[in-house]
Amino acid sequence: MNIKNNKPRKRSRYKQGYFPINECLKYIGKGPIIYRSSWEYKFCKYCENNPRIVNWSSEPFVIKYFSPIDEKYHKYHPDFYMKLDDGSQYVIEVKPMKDITKPGVPRKKTAKRVESYKRASIIYRTNMAKFEFAKRWCDDKGMVFKIITENFFK
Repeated sequence: MNIKNNKPRKRSRYKQGYFPINECLKYIGKGPIIYRSSWEYKFCKYCENNPRIVNWSSEPFVIKYFSPIDEKYHKYHPDFYMKLDDGSQYVIEVKPMKDITKPGVPRKKTAKRVESYKRASIIYRTNMAKFEFAKRWCDDKGMVFKIITENFFK
C-alpha cells in the first residue's frame, strides 16, 4: 500500500493535514504532501523557505527494516528528502525526543507506569531498528540520514 493513501486523521493527538502543493516551488515527487504532526508542517515550510534547499519531497522512499519486536521485515517511509545547493542529499525523520530516547525503568511498578514503559520501549526499539536500516540505506546511496526533533524548531 502507498503511504500517500494513509489520509490525515481528524481525531489524532497530532496536528495533521495537507500542505498546499500548489504553493510549493521546490517540491518534487508525487502529492499529496501529508504532514502528520505540527513539526512536520513546520519542516515543510522550512524546506520551501530555505534558500539553500534546492528541492525536497515528503515520504519519498520505502526502506525495508527488520523489527526486533515481531522479528519480521516491515516497510519504513522516512518523512522527507531534501537536496541542498552544494549537492548534498538528506533523508530526514521528524520525531519527538521522547521517541528516540531510551525509556527509563519506572521506580514505582504500578500497572499504568509499567504499561507506559512497555509502550515507550516498543516505540524506542522500533525507531532504532528503522534508523539503523535507514542509515545503511543512505550510506549506500551517498545520502545522509538525519533525525530532527522539537529542538530543531526552537
